[in-house]
Parts: sequence; structure tokens; C-alpha cells
Amino acid sequence: EEQEAGGAVSAAGGRMKVSKRVMREAEEGKAELRAAGRKKKGGAKKMMRMDGNSIDVRGMESDDAMTEVRGFFSRMIGAGRGCVYILHGHGSGGVLKRKVREALRREALVEKYGPAEDEDGGDAYTCVFLKDLL
Repeated sequence: EEQEAGGAVSAAGGRMKVSKRVMREAEEGKAELRAAGRKKKGGAKKMMRMDGNSIDVRGMESDDAMTEVRGFFSRMIGAGRGCVYILHGHGSGGVLKRKVREALRREALVEKYGPAEDEDGGDAYTCVFLKDLL
């Protein structure tokens, strides 16, 4: 993959235009992956949401959801990922979202958390920064 002036990217014989923001986020993501496994001062950096750093708990009971989330956190820490996302949706009255966020306050592996930014799915997701245990 090769970046060209004007936000054009060439890949596998084709060309497409992407915004400078997308290109910057992709570069930041590459830097985060290169840094995985190394201890970072000041905690993890935010990464854009992708399938590999997200878990979907929609439709689950809150206790079941948190059991899945804890296992996910352990796997992500082992993979060197410090920023992850939980998809709980908005739901009926936001019950699952509220219960997941309340439970995160007590989680030993969580450094901080909050609603995801709009470009990462907004309030239907919670962005979680995990403690650096390596």
C-alpha cells in the first residue's frame, strides 16, 4: 500500500481516495500495533474501532455480558491491545448500556472508559482503556 499526494491510495492495482483523517487514523493504528507488547508511559492510546478490538454483547443479560467482556479484556491485554470497544447498543431504556458501564467501574483491568466517539459508533459503544499489565 502506498500513500500518494492528495489523499489517494494505491493498493492491489486499484486506486481510491480517502480523507486525510482516515489516513492519519490508519497510520496511528499501525504505530499502536508496532508498539504492542512494549510498556507505554501514560497508558494506552485510543485506536479506531475495528472488529478485532470490539465485542458485541447486544441481547445478553448483563451478568452474561460482563462474563464475556472479562474474557475479552484478558485476550486483548494478552494481544497487547490497550483500547477496546463494547457494543451494547442503546436498547430498551439503555438498561444493558447502563449496567455494563456501572460494572466497568469495579473492573480491575479497566483504566478508564466512556462513550465512543461518533466516528467509532457513538453512545451505542463504550470505549475502554485497559490497564497496562505487561
